[in-house]
Amino acid sequence: MSLQSSSPFVLNCSRVGRYGGLKTHADEVMRTVLAGGCGCRAVVPAGYIAPDGVDSIFTPASFAAAANLSLLRPIKWFIYSYFKFPIPERERVLCTTHHVIPGRLRQVVTIHDLRPYFLPDTAVQSFYFHHILPRALKHCDGIISASETSRKLIAEVYKIPLDRIAVVPLTVRQPEPFTLEPVLWSEPFLLVVGASWAHKNIETLLRQQALWSREYGLKIVGGKGPYRTRLEKLVSSLGISDRVEFLSDVSTGLLEQLYAGCSALVYPSKMEGFGLPPLEAMARRRPAIVADIPVFRELYGPHALFVQVESADSWQKAFAALPSIDSIQLDAAREHAATFNPSRMAHALNEALHRFWSL
Repeated sequence: MSLQSSSPFVLNCSRVGRYGGLKTHADEVMRTVLAGGCGCRAVVPAGYIAPDGVDSIFTPASFAAAANLSLLRPIKWFIYSYFKFPIPERERVLCTTHHVIPGRLRQVVTIHDLRPYFLPDTAVQSFYFHHILPRALKHCDGIISASETSRKLIAEVYKIPLDRIAVVPLTVRQPEPFTLEPVLWSEPFLLVVGASWAHKNIETLLRQQALWSREYGLKIVGGKGPYRTRLEKLVSSLGISDRVEFLSDVSTGLLEQLYAGCSALVYPSKMEGFGLPPLEAMARRRPAIVADIPVFRELYGPHALFVQVESADSWQKAFAALPSIDSIQLDAAREHAATFNPSRMAHALNEALHRFWSL
């Protein structure tokens, strides 16, 4: 059976929030299933707006991911999903995140990355990735990851054969027509997108403010929470509050305008499983300055400016290179970003489900 027939599985998106990369991914999986001509059922938190055509099955909104850290939220979800998950045990479940339903067989789980294993946000998250998830994976039918770098790391850390892990790359959202009046920005600015968690490592960019703050402003898009508060304190202590603007709950239209107007997208993450914002910037013909880590080398190839994030000299070279990026390079980057499209994702997902479930 293929994705072109009635879908014989349910999507578990019960921990996905209303914004951010996890929602972008979950929505694209739903669209992929729908595009195959089959029905799509998805377990989502109350208030989650799924793509048209998805049969949403709601769980409490309090389980959704948020920028505000909580020790109790994952524990409550774990207990709820063990006793009250709203899908019969006989059905197959594809988890679009690493949140495996406890005590269940017939699951395929998505692990975007092992950042929480190495750089956890809380002790509960660390315990989950070190003790609960590896045990659950032994009983899953298969694992999906977003990059080859993550696939190999998952196999190494959890001692799982590589043939039990499939790579399904994310889809890069293409530019949309502006829904707002065009903005004439008052000055050139750098853009950061998705700065809700500590591993995004925005501090390293802020501490290099002497290299950019005279020429560029900085706009930081991210959720309100402890990390945002930490960044605001650092901005104040560096005396650059007039050069940095924090933005939350940004609409799609405004995000498009921010991408279109920025001088560069900056993404200095310590660790990622994929990394959508730089590819989204490339899709809009904007340069991307990114951390020199293996997954970014895999995904972006020659189309990004790579920096050793602790090196001022490396940052300086990247900023100095920005004015020399020409239209040929920007067009090549846009073409590269366009390869991360829905058909590629659908093909990879179809292959993965055929391998794991013979669908």
